[in-house]
Order: sequence, then structure tokens, then C-alpha cells
Amino acid sequence: MLSPAQLIVAASIAAVAAHDYFPAESPEYNIKAINTMLHNTATVRKPGQAFALYDWDNTCMYGDISETSIHYQVKNLNFRIQPKDFETIFSMGYTANTTDACYPQGLNTIAVKSTTKNTTYAQLIQTTARDYANLYQAYIAPKYNLPRDPTAAAPLTTIDHAACGDDLLPGNMTLAQIQETTVFNNFAAKFGVLIYGWEFYNGADDFEPCAMKAGMTALPQALVGMTKDEIHAFIKASMRYNLNAAIGTKTFTSTEDKAITYDYPTGVRIFNGQEASMRAQRSVNMSVYVISASPQEFVEIAATHSGLTYQVSQDNLFGVRFQYTADGKFTGQLVDESKYPISWGAGKAWISKNLISPRHGGAAPLFVSGDANGDCGMMDLTRDGVVMVNNRLKANTNCIQKFYEKACQFYGSVDPETKNQFIMQGQDKEMGSWINSGFTTKNGKDYSSGTSTSCDAYKTFF
Repeated sequence: MLSPAQLIVAASIAAVAAHDYFPAESPEYNIKAINTMLHNTATVRKPGQAFALYDWDNTCMYGDISETSIHYQVKNLNFRIQPKDFETIFSMGYTANTTDACYPQGLNTIAVKSTTKNTTYAQLIQTTARDYANLYQAYIAPKYNLPRDPTAAAPLTTIDHAACGDDLLPGNMTLAQIQETTVFNNFAAKFGVLIYGWEFYNGADDFEPCAMKAGMTALPQALVGMTKDEIHAFIKASMRYNLNAAIGTKTFTSTEDKAITYDYPTGVRIFNGQEASMRAQRSVNMSVYVISASPQEFVEIAATHSGLTYQVSQDNLFGVRFQYTADGKFTGQLVDESKYPISWGAGKAWISKNLISPRHGGAAPLFVSGDANGDCGMMDLTRDGVVMVNNRLKANTNCIQKFYEKACQFYGSVDPETKNQFIMQGQDKEMGSWINSGFTTKNGKDYSSGTSTSCDAYKTFF
């Protein structure tokens, strides 16, 4: 027999529906908005119609699993690329004669500006390839049982002069010894400038076709030659490393040219509030989907690996998709874009309309969460529910910033056009965590809504 006090507690627990959402890190207003949506699901959607869409990087986790994976990959020299293919792969389809909005002089576009000497992409690719070939012969080939290049000079048999940038490395060095060499340091600095120079498309507008192509395919080129199982094992190890790593950067500077330096991003963190939201949505029979601009293989691990708490069905994951060779090796070449577009920007909206909505009777998404320009298209599709923007303090030149404005404009009300509530989730960028506010801080002292108005209602605790 329960005591009166125990009966009161039991009654209180029973009164809370299984689908109620109570994340500790979220503002009360956001909690109320999501719970209202959950309780109204059966009213605004027929059975089987309700679904939610999430971006992954910087939406479900703090940080970017693709960007942070590169430091881990370089640190461990976890590559399968043949040296003879390096220059072709990292030319990204450009030549000296290619011109577009991103790289107006093709491979002759300046990659590194210096007061003494500028470095073009062509020059950077060539010298990075030289260092890679040295590291490949000495460590990568024997480590991963890959064929050595028969046209290259054989590795030395001792570690004498191994730190000299132009000397061939011996073939009997450990990874720790390799990491202390000038060859490794120079490769890390130049490779960072090269691959992120492509990934950030030379500062062009986000929505330029060349920007979308380079931005979504540059980092995955480092996976060329791997099997899917190897990619899965790699990203699982990278995420574990970065979950434990400090949020910051690791810097490498080339000894050949001090202007060639790169700060690799490190550190990711889980946003537990998003996982709680997914569980609550499933409890009212909402289907949960992830549409990410990271490679499909990365999302397959990030969104399903039980150690990271997220459990999204493989059939509900959509990332950037690439082709494989007949023997199962990653090529770095996109699948047919007429059948499956790059999952960024308009591509995310296309996936929602053409691949997801038909599973749900043609309904619009009831909940969408994103953080950057690539998410605006799918966020605009939301009807009758909640649009949640992760506040990364993006400038007002970005389309995502309009969702900050809407969260303030419609605070305490519903947008009459879309019947949506717009909510904004703040974060502590120094700690990599959500905070109980719509405002965001970079240092734990100064907080901003990132909007053109004061948005005082979202201040909450400061």
C-alpha cells in the first residue's frame, strides 16, 4: 500500500504525458512551444502524416563532424589515396583555364596571400602532393597494406635526417615519430589550407553553384579509396576523439613558407535537448528524419550510434551521397544529381518534398530545426508546428538570420501565414552547450540575440 505522499507523487507522474518534453537546457518558452505542438499533433495531422526534420552539424551537435574529422584524419594519416591520384583528386575538377565565381582563375587563383610571395592552388596542390607521397611511402602504405608507388624512391632505412622536409622518410617509423617530422608538419599545414580552401569555396556567395559543389564535396575527397566499413570506423573514432577534445583549434605552420598556416577545428558536443525532442516526437507517432550536408556515411554513424544516444532509422537519414567503385571503394564523385541532389539549401527542400513528404500523405513537416543557410529551404516548408533555429549569431546577410527575427517577432504568438511558432535556442559557444535562453554567448559574459531588435523576452537569466 502506497503512503499518501507516494500516491501524490504517483498521480503527478501519471499526469505527465509520455511525450512531454522537458530538457534542462532549453528556455521555458521553447519547452512550452514544443509541448503544445506535441499535444496538438493529432489535430493538425492525420495518422501517419506527422514528421520532423533535423539538420545535423551544429543543430544536433555543437560543431561539425566533417570539419573536425579532418584534423583527426591528418593526425593519424588515415588515408587510402594513391600518390599518383592526389593532384587530380584535390584539383576538384579545376584546371588553369577553369573560371567561375569561386575560383576566377581556376587553379591559378591565389590560395595563400603573402607580402613576399603568393601561392596559387596549383602550386599548393603540387607541394602538398610531394609531402603526401613521402608520408605514403613511409607510413600510409605499410600501415594500410597499400601498394607502394614503384616510380617513387624507396624509403630510407634509418631515421637520420627524417625531420628534413626534402628528405625521404624511412619506412620503419612509428606514427608518433612521423608526427614529429618537418614533412608531417608541412603536409598538415598545406593540406589544411588546401582542403578548407575548397570547402569554404574561396569566400564566394554560399548559393553560387560552384560554392555548393566545392563546399559539399571537398572534405569527402580525403575519403577516396576507403570502403564504407572503413569510413564508418573512421568517423566513429573521429567523433569519439572530438567529443573528448577541447573546443578550439590545432595549428600547423609550414617551415617552407610561414604564410602557410592552418587552424584545424577540434571538438564536438551533443545537444541532449535535441535527442529529447526526437524521443518526445516519436512518442506521438511523429517520424524523425535527419537531412545533413555531411556525407551519408558520416550521418549513418552519428545519428544511429547508441553510444551517442541518438537512434534515427537508417531509412530516415539523408546526407550527401557519393559513388563507389565496383569493388566497393569510395570515389568522391557525387551520385546522379538529377535523382538525388546535394543535401544543402534547395537540395534539402527537394528531399523533403520528393522523398519524405510522399511517405506521409504529402503533408508538410510539422517540426524543423536548423542553424545555417543550408537549412533555410527546409525550414520554410514547416506548417502548423514549430520552427526551431539554433542561434549561432549568424550575420544578417545570411538567410538563417530571418528565423532569429521571426522568433522575436512572433514571441508569444503564432505566425498567421504558416500557423507556426518560431523559437530560438541559444548556446554557449565556449562550452559547446545549449543554454536556458534564446540568446547566445561566445565567452559566458556577453549575450546577444543576433537580431535587429532587443528581443528582451528571450533574455531569461541575465
